Amino acid sequence: MLIQCTQKLLKEIKVKPSEVSEEERLYCWHANVMMMGRRKALVLMNDSSSSK
Repeated sequence: MLIQCTQKLLKEIKVKPSEVSEEERLYCWHANVMMMGRRKALVLMNDSSSSK
């Protein structure tokens, strides 16, 4: 499973990005962090659900 994080999320969790290997599209995800009111929320989206 491959979870690709946005720069905003990487700063939030204090992690350095690593090399990306090719995975089947079904197992690839994108993650972002956003504010909902005063709380932080993690948003995950499967790459196969995007309109590419």
